[in-house]
Amino acid sequence: MSYNLENELMKRSRKYIYKDKDSIIKLFVENYSVADILNEALILARVEEGCDLNIPLLKEVTKDMELIDKDTIIELKSIKK
Repeated sequence: MSYNLENELMKRSRKYIYKDKDSIIKLFVENYSVADILNEALILARVEEGCDLNIPLLKEVTKDMELIDKDTIIELKSIKK
C-alpha cells in the first residue's frame, strides 16, 4: 500500500505524523522499539473500544520489510527441513 507523505502534521525526534486523505500515518524511525509501537497501537485500540471519545480508528500496523521473491521463500523452506 502506498501513502502520500507530503502533508506532514508533526515531526518528533523518533516519529513523523502525516495526513493522507482521511487517514493519519505515523512513521517511526528504523530503530524504534517494535514493542513500543505495538503498545501504542494496543492503547489506542483499548481507548477505541472502551469509551466514547472521538479518536481516529486504528486501521493497520505494519512493519516495512524487504520483499523476498517466491523462489527465495521456497529455498528457505527447503533448508529448514
